[in-house]
Amino acid sequence: MADIDSLKTVMEGSTDPRHDISRWLRLQFEHITASSTSKEIPEEFPLKIYNELVTFCKNLTEIEDLSNIESHNISLATSQLLCSVLTRLRTDDEGKIYDVAELMANILAEEKIMDTDTNEKSKNKKNNNKKTFTYNFPKELGATILTQMFELFSKDIHSLVPFLLPFIFKNIKKTLEKSKYFHALYSVSLARLLRSILRNTNGNFFDITYSTKFIKLSKSIFEEMNDNQIDYPVDFISALVECWTFIYKQESFIQEHRDDITNTLYTKFWKSEIAVYGISNDYTRNITAKALAEIVFDYQFTKNILNLEEALKLYVKIFRHCHSRDVRAGCFESLTHFIILNSLADTSFLQGCKYLYIVQQLSSIVSDRNIVNKKSDTIGRWLNMLKSLHYLLLPYISEASKNQILLTLLGLRSDDSFPKSGEDLMNLSVIQKNEVSNQWFILLQQDLIEQLLVSLSSSCMNDDKMRDEVKWRLISLATSDIYNVRLHSSQVLKVFLTNFPDLLAPVITSSLETLSNAFESKEKSNLPFAQLHGHALIIANIIDIADKDYVSYELIMRVTVFATSFIKNHTTSTNGDLYFKGLVCWILLTGLMNYADDQYLSTQTAQLLLFWKVLLTHSFTYRNEEELFRNLKTRTHALTCLLTFLNNINLDKELSTQISYLLTKCSNFNHSVELKSGRIDDALLENENRILQIYLRLEKYIRYDFNSSLLILIMKNFTDPNLYIEPSSSLIQTVKKIKKTSKNEDSRKEKVLEHSVDSILRLEDNFAYGISSKIICDNILCLNSPTDDNTVTEIPGLWNLSTTYWYDIFDKDVTCPISRLLSNDSLVLLFGKKSYAKGTLYMPKVTTSLIDFSMELFSSVFPYLNSKIQYSLIENLNLALFSKATTVMRSVAISANICTALYTSLQIIEANEITLDKSVGNLLVESIRKIEFLNDNYLTCLKSSCIGLVTAAVRRDMSVENSSDFIEEQCNILVKSLTDNEEPFARLLNILSLSSIYQSNSKYTRFDNIYEILLTMIKDPHPVIHSWSLKALNILIRRHSSMNSEHISNLLGALHGYLLNPSYGCSGNSTLRYNYNIQYNSHYMIASIIDTVVESIGPNLLTVDGVAVSCFQNICFYFVCTGDLSQQLKSVQIFENISIFKIENILHDNTFIRVAENIIASSLFLGIGSSYFDMTFTNRHELIPRSSSVDAAFQCLNLFEHLSKLQKGHLFYEQLESTCWRYLALYPDRGIISNYFKEWLKQAPNTNKWLEKLQQMYSMSNDKLFRNVHSANKKILLERGIINIKEKEITDELEEKINETNEPNTLTSKSELSDALQWKTKEVILGLMAKLCSDMQYKPIQSLLPQIPALIKLSFNATSMRLESINKLGLSILHLVLKLFSKMADQEYPQKSILEQYEAQISSALMPVFHTGSSPDVIAMAINVGAEIVYSGIVPSTEQNRISQLLIKLLQSFNSNSIDIRIGNISISTKTAKRKIELAVLNGWAKLTQQAIELDNAELMKFTREYWSILTPLWIISLREYMILNYECTSLHISKVKGGENIYRESDTTKLMLYEPVWQNMTRALSSILHIDKDILLQNMDSDELESFMFALVSKCLDETLRNIDNEKLKVVLLCTIHDIFKSNILLKSLLSDNIFSEVIGIFNRLMSTGSKKEKIIVIDIINDLIRGYRITNSSQDSFLADIDKLYELLKLLMFIISDTLPFVRVSDIQNTIEKDILLSPSQQEILRKVAMVLEVNINQFDEIFKVDLYACQLFIIGRIYLSKSVNDILPIFLPLLKNIISDLAQNTEYQNLLDTFYESTSVNYSKLNRPNRIATFLLLVTNGFNKFKENDFIYNTRQLSSLSDQDETLQIIIQGIKRIVQFSDKFDGCRCTMKVFIKQLFERDELPRNVVRPISDILKTFTKIAGSDDTSKFEPCFSVCLLFICKHYEKLKADDTFMANTLDDLVLLNPEAFKQSLGIVLESEQKQTMEKIIEEVELAKSSNNTVSSVELKTFI
Repeated sequence: MADIDSLKTVMEGSTDPRHDISRWLRLQFEHITASSTSKEIPEEFPLKIYNELVTFCKNLTEIEDLSNIESHNISLATSQLLCSVLTRLRTDDEGKIYDVAELMANILAEEKIMDTDTNEKSKNKKNNNKKTFTYNFPKELGATILTQMFELFSKDIHSLVPFLLPFIFKNIKKTLEKSKYFHALYSVSLARLLRSILRNTNGNFFDITYSTKFIKLSKSIFEEMNDNQIDYPVDFISALVECWTFIYKQESFIQEHRDDITNTLYTKFWKSEIAVYGISNDYTRNITAKALAEIVFDYQFTKNILNLEEALKLYVKIFRHCHSRDVRAGCFESLTHFIILNSLADTSFLQGCKYLYIVQQLSSIVSDRNIVNKKSDTIGRWLNMLKSLHYLLLPYISEASKNQILLTLLGLRSDDSFPKSGEDLMNLSVIQKNEVSNQWFILLQQDLIEQLLVSLSSSCMNDDKMRDEVKWRLISLATSDIYNVRLHSSQVLKVFLTNFPDLLAPVITSSLETLSNAFESKEKSNLPFAQLHGHALIIANIIDIADKDYVSYELIMRVTVFATSFIKNHTTSTNGDLYFKGLVCWILLTGLMNYADDQYLSTQTAQLLLFWKVLLTHSFTYRNEEELFRNLKTRTHALTCLLTFLNNINLDKELSTQISYLLTKCSNFNHSVELKSGRIDDALLENENRILQIYLRLEKYIRYDFNSSLLILIMKNFTDPNLYIEPSSSLIQTVKKIKKTSKNEDSRKEKVLEHSVDSILRLEDNFAYGISSKIICDNILCLNSPTDDNTVTEIPGLWNLSTTYWYDIFDKDVTCPISRLLSNDSLVLLFGKKSYAKGTLYMPKVTTSLIDFSMELFSSVFPYLNSKIQYSLIENLNLALFSKATTVMRSVAISANICTALYTSLQIIEANEITLDKSVGNLLVESIRKIEFLNDNYLTCLKSSCIGLVTAAVRRDMSVENSSDFIEEQCNILVKSLTDNEEPFARLLNILSLSSIYQSNSKYTRFDNIYEILLTMIKDPHPVIHSWSLKALNILIRRHSSMNSEHISNLLGALHGYLLNPSYGCSGNSTLRYNYNIQYNSHYMIASIIDTVVESIGPNLLTVDGVAVSCFQNICFYFVCTGDLSQQLKSVQIFENISIFKIENILHDNTFIRVAENIIASSLFLGIGSSYFDMTFTNRHELIPRSSSVDAAFQCLNLFEHLSKLQKGHLFYEQLESTCWRYLALYPDRGIISNYFKEWLKQAPNTNKWLEKLQQMYSMSNDKLFRNVHSANKKILLERGIINIKEKEITDELEEKINETNEPNTLTSKSELSDALQWKTKEVILGLMAKLCSDMQYKPIQSLLPQIPALIKLSFNATSMRLESINKLGLSILHLVLKLFSKMADQEYPQKSILEQYEAQISSALMPVFHTGSSPDVIAMAINVGAEIVYSGIVPSTEQNRISQLLIKLLQSFNSNSIDIRIGNISISTKTAKRKIELAVLNGWAKLTQQAIELDNAELMKFTREYWSILTPLWIISLREYMILNYECTSLHISKVKGGENIYRESDTTKLMLYEPVWQNMTRALSSILHIDKDILLQNMDSDELESFMFALVSKCLDETLRNIDNEKLKVVLLCTIHDIFKSNILLKSLLSDNIFSEVIGIFNRLMSTGSKKEKIIVIDIINDLIRGYRITNSSQDSFLADIDKLYELLKLLMFIISDTLPFVRVSDIQNTIEKDILLSPSQQEILRKVAMVLEVNINQFDEIFKVDLYACQLFIIGRIYLSKSVNDILPIFLPLLKNIISDLAQNTEYQNLLDTFYESTSVNYSKLNRPNRIATFLLLVTNGFNKFKENDFIYNTRQLSSLSDQDETLQIIIQGIKRIVQFSDKFDGCRCTMKVFIKQLFERDELPRNVVRPISDILKTFTKIAGSDDTSKFEPCFSVCLLFICKHYEKLKADDTFMANTLDDLVLLNPEAFKQSLGIVLESEQKQTMEKIIEEVELAKSSNNTVSSVELKTFI
């Protein structure tokens, strides 16, 4: 560790103290936080830093001018570093903490800090020792440090509180005394210090004196705010609000008001000015909400003066008396925080049905007395807030508890924890029996049921009776007489049926029967429309989930016929019941338009168009209002059906024209209506609204000739100034947001500016002056763009923070005046899936909806109109924009609507590169700039963006030169305006417009000019100019991606200065600047600019100078220190980019990783933060230290995923592991967390460890997973006195008992089982395990053997659950187990698979999926896995095995007459599902058959063969069906010239999809049977049919091969199938057809060029099949010649492989390639060897002429190999082929010259052959009679033959070669000559290796036999040779007496006389003695072995 520089020295020698101090702080911070443990840091290092910091603080008090040093960021960084150091020193020296705190207290109290040496200095100090109680930097630093110290070390420094409190109050009072004393930042620091002291000392020192002072102070502040309009810093008010909590927690207050504490709290706190202001301000609302929650929690949990019911009733009371959305939002934020606090303090708080109890208490919000005179949209908002509460809290409720809640809600269980009345209220069955009239209460209940059903899926109900009961109860509600109940219950029923799709068909059938009976009923009583409407909605809503596996096509057609038959006869009827019946039928038809079937809509189109034509073009004559109303309603329903139809078809121009005509007629009728009334007006509006929606769907085809008159009428919908002009009575209640500044920035008196979009969005008015619901506070909702998945359109200039807190779900409602209810447009459930409201499903009221769709249609059409019409339309817009005949707020709404519409339109122009006429552009820009409301940032950003887009559109129509001039002209206009007008908001528009122009026209705009202007504007300290100039600069830099190093260096230096300068940002004395930066934080924008710079320049960051790099590092360091989440996220993002660019040593890895880890950990539980400082590098002392942001946590997890990919996982894996598992338990739906684990898995080296870990997590309980977190929380609760010692002891005892368990990986108790992880978490874990096992296929798996039982058990657990996705994963894991281990031998029984010992467990893991309700997909998958179990040999393939029995029983179902397929308790009834199961059965049997034949498994063959007679016709029929469907779908595809989104959606296409996974296996099975027993197939068809059928299969295989050219695995399977079929030669005749053959050859050629080794080898096998088949079937010469050209094509393919691999064999490449080295890979060698083998096997069977011709070709190729440089590597591959050619040619002297030529041409290179190749070549030639060897060649080879050595690698080749030479020595002269030379050289050698002697002895014996067989005179010399050899090598032969005896016996028997003569004549005396010795030993051996010899060797001696 390097020595620490003195901070004092750094300051004294610095020209830029802020930079140098920052650098020093950063470096020490990096050192001190380098590790999470203090062990790795030297002990003296923290102490040195401590001393330096203390000295620094003391020195500051002595420096008079601190203007170059003071900075709040430096205060924050100093505090963080000091507290980090103290945290590490605490265990060693707690006195240091007190010393520092005392020092800071003295600084704050302006006490004397340092003694001076001289009297003069002492006098000066004394004179200056008067306390001012005003701001200075050391005091602000002291307050900051003390605040953090009290958060961390309150126990150590609490004794300083009495000393500090008086000075805090005096300083605050002085600060508030006069404007000149006021300092915004200092006042916040003091208030926060006070709050920190109170919170961390539990208010113990806050006696009645200080309480009175505080109350008086705070009340005076709020009176000034209300009476004198004086503003204060938002955070100052927040801190005061929090301080008030301790007033209400004081024992004196509680004792005084104990009897009526809730009402007192409500009146004195909630209704006070404090809470009213706090809750109405966006930036104090959450703090106020937290304050209330903590007070109530203290009363309820800590002090027990309230019970839970009373606490919840208080919240209900607060909510009931709310009159604005902001207060309601604050109420729910507080309620949520209160619930979370309870759950953290008591882990059982949300267990069981306790959450339902909470909901029951809150349900009184919608009680009858509370909803009196309330509008439906208001009550709908309340219900949405409750839905949001469910959304936030349900993740923290266990699955078992959710199940209990759901069953209780549904009336299927009771809970004793409820009071009787309460239980009845939450019981669905009781509600139905009592016919509760309060629809809102039922909707509240339905919302919770829906969310629970979505969360639990099908795991919630395993009992069929229970499911049926729920089904009927939901149907009863869905047919209720109450309209809203019907609508919402229908949606809940849909969710329920999605979970249990096997109930779909019964529900549709039941509802259809009810409708049919009602329609056919002849009773004259009133038609029960409510019930019929409900049943129609039920059917229509579930059509889109009507999977053909569960709902038959026939049932859908029954519904269709029912609806169409009525409409056909009563299309325009409005009389009596016919009208209601017609509506019901149109609803049914609308739902049917969503049916997933490509043929369904095409078959119904003609009839539907006729219905629409008759109804919409009909000149309806009405007699009264009722008839007109009914006709309009019918038309609206028909138009809805039309809209849904258009959403589901592939539109074209012709159909669009027809529909456009219908819409014109419909609009004409609407305009012709003269009857006016409220009902008729509403009906007309609904009709027009639907027409606009349909126009939007047609927009692509009608935009070029859209009726401009109609467009003007449409424009009026969102621009008419005469609409909505009445002022809103709730305007005065809007919150003060934007303040207009006077020239004097320090003035604290502000004026409220209410004329803005933000003000409108806060109105308590559902119309909100006619503003569009597309407009939200920070974006534009996407209502059009059917092909776009974005839910919002971002406005570039708007200030969008990347941070989203959990409470934003409530806050968003504050700026959303327009409600969206299902009752506004109930049919949105049918057309809404593809409607234009992407952000929300439900629609606003029809008036607002009409505005929205009018704007969308205008935006979509405007870009494509001609310039004259565009000009005219803009002029019309101007009339509305600048109309004086309306209110100001209506003008704001019109401006917002027009700007939004224009912006959307200009975006379309930009995206499609459309041009605008210059006159149109100028008018647009002029109009936009004239719009007032400059203070409105939303409008300003829209206007500036529009200006940039307009300039781009106009410029696009100009030349390059003119474009540059035009852009420069526009920029000059803006610059001039910027100079002339100094008003901040006017400047803001010009600044943003400049950046927008550059963004849209970067190629034609001068970057430097705009860059310099923006840098100049940023220097302006006015918050509006400064912050927004930074925003504009960010836009500019993001578009300009090539900044030079000088620019970057200057920019970094400037940003560093702005970050630390108190004249900018939240620092300084200005309240205006402070509050403005709360919303528009300039520091956050600096972070964004830094991020943009890093993204733009990447590694070039290293090219900037050192000072700039230091500035960059300091800036990023401060983002970490601030504790501001948005800035920290930006810093993490910067760090991520730095890491991606692999820039090292710039940012400290550990610092940023720990920040990200802390963000993740602190967001685990919801809550509003209680700490002012980031606790990443210190210790947590709060339950909820910072406000949680789940989105921020997942952003950080995304960062870690990327870092993992960059191999940096070791920095965080271990620390983050537990937290990530907890996130997975809470949020399994979030893909980021599962992706993180997947990436971690990729980096994991230890698969075994990971499998164990995943198994452990799968069985983990929630309690065990969160135990450490709860334990840490308990400690904090104890420290803060929230729980007492007794509770803590009980907790500790429980933890000890739990920790003593001996089985950590299993759930051992019922409570733990009920607390298991939710099924979605288990699904992710199973997916990870399946991925891990799948990846192990290509790795050694021996180490995984111990995991087999656990994996099988896990699979059993998964298949036992009633969840389709988990069932599939369980089966996948079982399949992978089989794949990995089935072929692995058992160590004890090597002949058996290791899985055989798990036979019972594997079978048990498979069978549970065959349960009631199991999906056909799961059953089909299980059947395939079952077949795999059988053919893997794990279970015996006999009928006694239960899996085999299952397969046999399923096969027998084909012969059954039953309509359904029954498997256990499962009944499969629909055609699609039945066919899916049947095909799975056939596929399983196909696999069994295929494996039996391929593996030659006798047992499996016996088992399957018995059923082949049944299977083969079924396979044939299925494959024929597949071929027919494939042909039909292909034809359909070809007929559709223009593609569509869903060309193949169901019908034949879906049928075809059933066959896709199985047809290959069935084909393979048939081909295998064809190969071994063709007659079985001929039993089902004659030979011609069989040929045609097989040809079709081969064609399909070849077609699929080409379609999947990149899928090697599939291609190999297909080629193997073709290979099997071709083996039988059945298709040879068909293939030899010219067209077919050329296609096949083309495919083979392509595969040879691009295929893998496996593919090429199979193709070579296929070619071999074809060649072999050709020569067998064309054995005669005439037939052989018939298609000889085809044969040559096949051979040509083989030659192509050779020439492609060995280029030097090509004639054209001889000179270029022969000298090049060719290194063959193992796969290339294998392919060449295969080719040579095919040529070797086939060519010698050809006719003589062709054979010799091909031999010549092959000899040429081999000759080229001999001459090549790589001959020694390649030649061994072709030697077998060469041997075959030579032996064949040697038999015909006529072609002997071929060998002569071959030898002459190749022998020149023999010297380059290695020894094995040269000897092998010689032996091939000589043993086939070749005798024209060159002398040197002959001598070399014979010498090599005799140079025998036991170390010689060619020894065996030589021995075998000599044997062949001996064999042909009587036939070929060359062999004889070679043998003579060999014998001669043999005897010239003194020694021979021992392992050579015996083989040579045998060779000599054989030679003697062959030589003497023709001429007996040769026996004598030959015997002599043998005897001499035996004598010479006797010592090496005598070891084996038997061999010697046999050898001598064999020689004697050849010719005894000659043998005897040889003994006497040839042998010398010494040799004779040796021979005698040999014979004696041989005879002795014979006698000892009792061997009878045919020859007495002694007679020869």
